[in-house]
Amino acid sequence: MFATGASGTLPSDTTKWEVLASKGNTGATGPTGPTGEAGADGVLGGTGDTGPSGPTGATGTGTTGDTGASG
Repeated sequence: MFATGASGTLPSDTTKWEVLASKGNTGATGPTGPTGEAGADGVLGGTGDTGPSGPTGATGTGTTGDTGASG
């Protein structure tokens, strides 16, 4: 015999009915899966602005060269 009535509607005589199944508790989280493959390289970005000039270097201390011929 099949119950008549809409789903979620309680029967008028609840003494003849009992819970057949109910939702259980949430289970434990499973292990982390393997790392996926690396994606493709992205598009190369544009050139950035030119930075400021660095400080002037120290004056050289090389030897003085020979005097050239007179003209």
